[in-house]
Amino acid sequence: MTSEALHPNEESHHVTDGLKKVAKQVAETIKISAESTAKEIKNATDAGTANLKVKAEAVLEEAKHKADD
Repeated sequence: MTSEALHPNEESHHVTDGLKKVAKQVAETIKISAESTAKEIKNATDAGTANLKVKAEAVLEEAKHKADD
């Protein structure tokens, strides 16, 4: 073995540190993706709610006119 070779314990720490770094990057990517998806769902829900409100108001107005007749 040369003096540049890592001891088994040092090599283990090196691998572990690398895995921790990758896991942290994956977790951050998942977090960003989840936040983006949540925003998309909220926007779609808000748009759907606004659309239903407009339709409900139109139905209510039509019902009022029919009731007046």
